[in-house]
Amino acid sequence: MGEMPSKNNMISTLIVSPANGATLQTNTPFTVNVVSTNLNAGFFSNPATQYYVNPQSLGANGNINGHSHVTIQQIKGNTPPDARVFSFFVGLNNATNNQGQLVANVANGVPTAGTYRICTMTASDSHQPVMMPIAQRGAQDDCIRVNVVQANAGKGGNQAQGAGANGGKAAGTQAQGNGANGGKAAGTQAQGTGANGGKAAGTQAQGANGGTQAQGAKGARKAKGKKAAKAAKAKKRMF
Repeated sequence: MGEMPSKNNMISTLIVSPANGATLQTNTPFTVNVVSTNLNAGFFSNPATQYYVNPQSLGANGNINGHSHVTIQQIKGNTPPDARVFSFFVGLNNATNNQGQLVANVANGVPTAGTYRICTMTASDSHQPVMMPIAQRGAQDDCIRVNVVQANAGKGGNQAQGAGANGGKAAGTQAQGNGANGGKAAGTQAQGTGANGGKAAGTQAQGANGGTQAQGAKGARKAKGKKAAKAAKAKKRMF
């Protein structure tokens, strides 16, 4: 089986990022940073030809010569995930970086929203799980849980009910409002409907096509014009 480290050289591992319980987005790259003590990282044999061939070995410092892995699986409820199914897997074959960490780049993120566990698997040079000198000990590996949400979810309808079609930027900013074809702020303070680019329909009260303060169709000027026309007709009748 190979060489056994002393109790003072047992491996312990911590995933330092992402944080346990972190929220990530689908199809978004992230990195997994791992710190392990008492592991001589960078010892990695060819798994196709040397899987479990060589026994565990120790370096001059008494630590195990080996490497680690990162594996990511979606979990649902209290059912253990199928070991054959994973969203991401990589062997960390290199030595640690200048911060003493092993780094896994999850270049494409994960494709589906849900709860995932991210785990390490520490192994000897020939990929067998590392052997420790005593049974009662802390785990040599670490797992965390992360929540993955759909990317770009939750945009639009900033504060209250609002529907924005074809580029409505802030439909229903404070109250009910429908903005079609680019209505930027339909219903800014009160109910208002703005079609074909109405920027601030119903700015203070109910209004169609820009009635700024009170009810009006295309402004109060037309109403004044109608009154003037009626007065002129009345004068003609008198004479």
